[in-house]
Amino acid sequence: MSTKTTNRRTLSYASLQEVVEDARRLTEADAPTTGGWTKGQIFEHLARTMDSSLDGFAFTFPWPVRIMDNISSSLASSNTACLPVSN
Repeated sequence: MSTKTTNRRTLSYASLQEVVEDARRLTEADAPTTGGWTKGQIFEHLARTMDSSLDGFAFTFPWPVRIMDNISSSLASSNTACLPVSN
């Protein structure tokens, strides 16, 4: 195992307030980070993830995936009218 990942903590929070308190405690204690990210990068990642989980993620699928989805949706909607009727 990499030395950058050996000292990671197992985390479990019951509320957003616990996350904020832990982040504040780690900042005040000047706790070291593991991995390649600074504390600022870690906190920005957490903030963006929380914002996106509440407000929605601002990304789109690549254009080939969107085209295939449009084609399959069109085929599915046009085929529903052509289903055979069983007697």
